[in-house]
Amino acid sequence: MSIITTQVKVATLSVATKKAFNAVPLSDILHGAIYREGVTDTTTIKPSDIRMNQAAAITALGGKMSPQSFVLGLVFAAVRYAHGQQIDGTSLPSGSLTAINASLSMIKKGAGINALSLETATKAGIDALLALPAPVTVKKTTPAALNAPVAPVAPVANIKPCGVANLDDLRKGLIWQGVGDTDYIGHSNPHHATALASIMAKAEAAEKAAAEKAAAEKAAAEKAEGEAKFEEDVEKSAKALVASVASRRDAEEIAREIATSLGFRLVRIAAKKAA
Repeated sequence: MSIITTQVKVATLSVATKKAFNAVPLSDILHGAIYREGVTDTTTIKPSDIRMNQAAAITALGGKMSPQSFVLGLVFAAVRYAHGQQIDGTSLPSGSLTAINASLSMIKKGAGINALSLETATKAGIDALLALPAPVTVKKTTPAALNAPVAPVAPVANIKPCGVANLDDLRKGLIWQGVGDTDYIGHSNPHHATALASIMAKAEAAEKAAAEKAAAEKAAAEKAEGEAKFEEDVEKSAKALVASVASRRDAEEIAREIATSLGFRLVRIAAKKAA
């Protein structure tokens, strides 16, 4: 009887995953995860002694299993069970559930566990995982009747998306293909499905181009606005500076220095006499 209640339909292990597990020293990884400094065979191991939490353990035992993280996740699951707790195996693949059940079957729930027993139970789980067969690919055989000549389908050139008004509806048309929704093309004719996929690809490209154009235009407008604001600020600052200099007693001296630095000669204009 399984310790984890989630049903294991067909437990398998891919060739690539098994190869990755066999390529590393699993026994050393397991021993190092449990036997830290000061730990002996009789030392009681608690969940807090394992550097992992439940969320991380679920991830480690999930679909993309790496040898190191999987071993640590399996150790954590075994320790939790030994201390009366249990992880949720609902989302775990069949291979992981097989390994967990093999480990937990050697542990008395809630009784605690020492380092040696934990290592033994976890190793049993690893061995159970590696003993799983690879998935079998079943080749589908087509009945002779299905190989009979098929009447030519209508050309797709004149096909129009029925009820399709925008890109979201086009996406729905692809998603609902085969469901039987007659409001969308492609639900029963593979040629229609191909046409719909082409339409959606073109629509997505146009949508992307429009978004990029709008972003470029916005950036150009913001740049032009910034430059205009900068010129306006400079002009205001210059006017304020002139007004400030003109109000000083040494305004003429300052003006001559500015003219000299710019390469000009400052000449006083005689005021016109009143007639």
